[in-house]
Amino acid sequence: MPAVEDEIHHAFGALLPDCEDWTPILVADTFTAIISRASNRMLGGKALSRNDEWTATSINFTADTWLASQRLKRYPAFLQPLAQYWIPEMAQVRRHGAVARRVIAPLVEERLAAGKAPLDLLQMLWDGARGKDKTPEFMAYTALAISFAAIRTSSSVPTHLVYDLCARPEYIEPLRAEIEQMLAEEGGRFTKAGLNRLVKLDSFMKESQRFNPLSFLTFGRLVHNDLALHDGVTIPAGTMVGIPAYAISQDPQLYPSPATFDGFRFVDRGSAQFVTTNAANLSWGYGKHACSGRFFAAGEIKMIVAHFLRHYDFRLAGADAKGRPANIAFELQNMADPTVQVESALLAPTPPSPSLTTDDMAPSKTVLITGCSEGGIGFALAKEFQARGLHVFATARSPAKMAALEHLPNVTLLPLDVCSPASIAAAVAAVSAKTGGTLDFLVNNSGSQYVMPVLDVDLAQAKAMYEVNVWGVVAVTQAFAPLVIAARGSIANMASIAGLIEALRLELQPFGVRVVTVITGSVESNIFVNAPEHHLPAGSRYARAEKEVAARATGSDVDQHSKREDFARALVADIVGGASGKVYRGKMSTLVKLVTAYMPTFVIDRLSAHGTGLEKVGH
Repeated sequence: MPAVEDEIHHAFGALLPDCEDWTPILVADTFTAIISRASNRMLGGKALSRNDEWTATSINFTADTWLASQRLKRYPAFLQPLAQYWIPEMAQVRRHGAVARRVIAPLVEERLAAGKAPLDLLQMLWDGARGKDKTPEFMAYTALAISFAAIRTSSSVPTHLVYDLCARPEYIEPLRAEIEQMLAEEGGRFTKAGLNRLVKLDSFMKESQRFNPLSFLTFGRLVHNDLALHDGVTIPAGTMVGIPAYAISQDPQLYPSPATFDGFRFVDRGSAQFVTTNAANLSWGYGKHACSGRFFAAGEIKMIVAHFLRHYDFRLAGADAKGRPANIAFELQNMADPTVQVESALLAPTPPSPSLTTDDMAPSKTVLITGCSEGGIGFALAKEFQARGLHVFATARSPAKMAALEHLPNVTLLPLDVCSPASIAAAVAAVSAKTGGTLDFLVNNSGSQYVMPVLDVDLAQAKAMYEVNVWGVVAVTQAFAPLVIAARGSIANMASIAGLIEALRLELQPFGVRVVTVITGSVESNIFVNAPEHHLPAGSRYARAEKEVAARATGSDVDQHSKREDFARALVADIVGGASGKVYRGKMSTLVKLVTAYMPTFVIDRLSAHGTGLEKVGH
């Protein structure tokens, strides 16, 4: 317990800003990252919890596996062995397996060679393994399986709980008082006995879970042979059956006034503990099928929620502040909306954890960002990276356009024209002199905007855009690649050159460099302000759609945009957290990911064409 408490304390310090003013955060992503670190501390100690590559894999393996399975279901069974090779998420799943073998197996081998037997789950699994299971490679597979089962499921609980508290703030102070009283009695530390006395928190978590289950159905089973029931009904082979857990949780015979959220419903019922299972509460399973890891998960979640309640004030942000955010349901699954923003403000500076040492503190890392002119995404990224303690090399063609960054500590302003080999070489020399020839993160953010129907494209203007958006990215990446390889760092690319970037990701993988393709949704940016005035050429075949084309070119076709700062905060967390492959950030990007994953092509085409004016042309 002390090690996990230490890791939670460390994770909050690394992932949440020390903000006196209201600062928006994506609660779902933040809690997932904290759960990942805490769970991995229990799994294999700091060697796993502080390894960015492994924590990113432990987070993303579940989502990529689920998405891969959904995409694979589109194909008939006889094609699936082939289809797996052209499904991007399947490639991601295989990459996660490679990361596990690269990180976990050497850790096990190192322990064996040194004769070490630390007290963690990985060691317990090794000690209990027999026969062909007692290999470092099998331990790597097992670690992935544990991540699949533990992280996303656990992180959903505090996310739902915070949404519920934002909608019902009257519960916050009673919960804080209970936590403070328990800590006073336990000498300021979280203990198993102390956590068990948090009956109000237990009850609120249980009520939140009653309204927000992971799945509407539990004990899902496939009937292999026709099954005749005692009342004469026959369930044919091939039928999926299950227990309607959510319907049971809303049964008035089991829960008086079931539609009313009563956070302290279970305090006086003798069954307040979050981990309790019975026929009326199937969230953790039941009987011998109950989740064996629920006791650790409950303790971990309580410590995270308690830390958040003690150190932060919070409320729903902006457009989300309209009552409890709605959940997202897909088939039988239920999840908290990951795009909801919660504003947080630090109640008191977080003191150093008593068990932290200077060895725990991450060394200062470096990032170079192209296109950092004030008002753009790069400017926001520079501020967010700087706030996280990195040394930022902020670049733009004219340093005067990013002068507002100059006063920030650990920020170096550099002139950089991504289309000029001499300018790029000078920037490489300046960075190398400062870092000794390494660069942890390269963010290719420079870009220009040109919207025009293909038949009306001005080739000179299009080529100028490609010079920045394509060849500029290639030139900067080529120049800085030796520095990033030396640091075994990451490259993130904002431009829409996904095919080229996918090739780059594969080519740099052997050198330990991760490449991120950012699928950017609608984000506040001055890219539209700087774009040339839009007019279709005379005689354009798209004249009837000129209004819609102009709206897209100027960004006015979208009503809502993500704030630059929120986008930057989420993306920086992805990059620093070791993301690889595609990440989706910005307004509507999650919807795009879901639609492209699950919708047939004709539906995607209709959605993509909506609002473009294409229905007006060609007739």
